[in-house]
Amino acid sequence: MKWKGWIGGVLLVMMLFGTLGCGKKRGPVTGGMVDGPGMMYTPEDQSPFAGKWQSRDGSIVMEVESSDPFENSRIQVFVDGEPDFQADMWVYQTGSVKLTQEHKRILMTGTFSGLTFNHKENAFRIRYSDDSGLKWLTRDGAACSEEDVSFSYEPQTPPPAAWSCPACHAENEGGCCTSCGMEKPLICEACGWQPANEKIPAYCPECGLRLK
Repeated sequence: MKWKGWIGGVLLVMMLFGTLGCGKKRGPVTGGMVDGPGMMYTPEDQSPFAGKWQSRDGSIVMEVESSDPFENSRIQVFVDGEPDFQADMWVYQTGSVKLTQEHKRILMTGTFSGLTFNHKENAFRIRYSDDSGLKWLTRDGAACSEEDVSFSYEPQTPPPAAWSCPACHAENEGGCCTSCGMEKPLICEACGWQPANEKIPAYCPECGLRLK
């Protein structure tokens, strides 16, 4: 009968070690959701993003449907009333936005290529695919302190520098004097100094800019 008691004791010890994790103290994992093998993240409430978000001129509308506060939202983007893009969306506390389709991460397609959220402004910022600018989407088109941004890649030609004709003292902007026809003399582009005679120094005597 002694061996039966010994076996029972061993089994009891094994059960206790299995329950306690082989003697190692483990804290309970709470408030976490699996995001891939071996990865956890703290769930962030998605309910504040449910509803309609739109540009100030109403041309862009994003409808957000949220069924559970800690689950992905479903978004659909319309441009001028026409469907443009749809996906599942997760907004992080950092403002980055994760878009997925069938649990796989995707990028925006169509008119837009990027979407972020500004918690301070309580507004989404959407970027055009052709990189022509950014627009803010606020709840029902409400105002926010940030303005839309349009990018321009047109070369900006600076206006021609004004110069005074040394012969007749007329003010000009072109390559020749509009009064006497004299050709524009050499002028320092930095400070506007111009030589009084035909002898041109290598460096501007006023600011030191190299002239030739």
